[in-house]
Amino acid sequence: MWKAKAYKILPQVVTDYPKHRWLFITLTVKNCQIKELKENLDSINKAFKRLTELKAWIAKGWVKSTEVTKGRDGVSAHPHLHILAMVPPSYFSHGYLSHTKWVALWQQCLRIDYQPVVHISAIAKHHNLSLLIPEILKYQVKES
Repeated sequence: MWKAKAYKILPQVVTDYPKHRWLFITLTVKNCQIKELKENLDSINKAFKRLTELKAWIAKGWVKSTEVTKGRDGVSAHPHLHILAMVPPSYFSHGYLSHTKWVALWQQCLRIDYQPVVHISAIAKHHNLSLLIPEILKYQVKES
C-alpha cells in the first residue's frame, strides 16, 4: 500500500516542483550487536529527526528507508538510513553542504564521538525519478 502511494505521489511532486533537485543520502553508524539493534535504531531515528529540524536541513521533502545488513564479521548488525531528499535549486548555489559538513551534522545529531560514514550524491536533472522510486523503496522490503 505505502509503495503504491509513493509511486503515485512522487511523480506529482516532480511535476509540482520541476526546478527542485534530488539527493540520495546514506547515513550510517558503527555496527552493533544484534541484541542492541532496537536501541540503536531508536537512536538513529531520533538523530534523523534532529537532523531534519536543523536550519542546515533544507530538504522540502524526503523518503527515508532503514536498512539493516549483517556486519562483515557475520554476527553484528549494520543499520543505516537511505534518504531520497528533494532540495530547492538554491541548494547548489548558496545552500550547499560539503561532505565534511554533512558528516559533522550527522555526528552532532547522533551525539557520538566518532565520524560516521555519510554518502551523498546528487541525482542528475535529466534522470527519470520513476526509476529511482524502486531504488529507494527496495530497502523497505529487502530480504537480506
